[in-house]
Amino acid sequence: MIYYISRKEHQRTVKPLRSEDNIEPLDYDSLFLKEKLPVATYIFTDLDRLGPWELEMAARIYRCLKNGGARVLNNPARVLLRFHMLRQLEQAGINQFGVYRPAMGEMPKRYPVFIRRDRFHSGMLTDAINTPEALQSELERLMDDGLPLTNLMIVEFATEPEPAGYYKKMSAYRIGDHYFRDTAVTQDDCIVKMGADGIATEADYEEELATMNTVPHEDLVRRTFELSHIEYGRIDLGRWQGKPQVYEINTNPSISFKADGPSPARNKSRQTFETNYTTALLAIDTPDSNDEMIEIEDKVIHRQRRRRKRFQKSLHTI
Repeated sequence: MIYYISRKEHQRTVKPLRSEDNIEPLDYDSLFLKEKLPVATYIFTDLDRLGPWELEMAARIYRCLKNGGARVLNNPARVLLRFHMLRQLEQAGINQFGVYRPAMGEMPKRYPVFIRRDRFHSGMLTDAINTPEALQSELERLMDDGLPLTNLMIVEFATEPEPAGYYKKMSAYRIGDHYFRDTAVTQDDCIVKMGADGIATEADYEEELATMNTVPHEDLVRRTFELSHIEYGRIDLGRWQGKPQVYEINTNPSISFKADGPSPARNKSRQTFETNYTTALLAIDTPDSNDEMIEIEDKVIHRQRRRRKRFQKSLHTI
């Protein structure tokens, strides 16, 4: 059995997997109240959506599970979240763009830049900003709108189109010891999110299909996952000055096995992705262990669990 731990409101990301007998979504609110859990595989996701106390609770539960014989992926005490990961990647020479904390008085070395949140997955909060004066104005606007300065980060633009003229985001997954690619997303503007129809050609899809069982920039991908201490997640890659750039690793990516588009090659690639994903998931599955249970307890967990139970009880009496 595999328990996939996320925020309750973000369990939809693994909806295609819920028909599988070996995976069970588990939300953090329920997890924090558990006094015992079965020996199984546990994947901690959504770590960037947890508050400081929740992150520590998750880390302590991870430790209990690990010490109790469970297989556990993504140690909340070690995983680097967005800002710290990108700062480390720049320092390691993997990325050629910088990230900055305005709350610490850090300002970019070059422009243009944009502003986004450190936590959560809400994308860009601004268009391209070209001057220090415009940057300060945008920071003031965001704070006036209620966004805490301590959760804002400044990012240097580092993206360029493919030789064919469109922009492409490549993605690769890590699940335990398995690394494999997802299909690319293409758009005609530099902010590549959901993709746009009619940009990639059938020849592009045929080329992609031929490489679906390889990992793009494999050495860089493996090094980034290891540096970030992430054992389950999806890495998103672009290009800048001809070099691959890491934009983020999402520990709770939306899983889709849709393979009914107009391109036969793309449909085959989607089927290959599904095979590789489910194979990797099967490799980390833990067989049933005759209801063997692990005690989830230390003094901090005990104290926080009691507080949560009292709070939930108070809600029912209002």
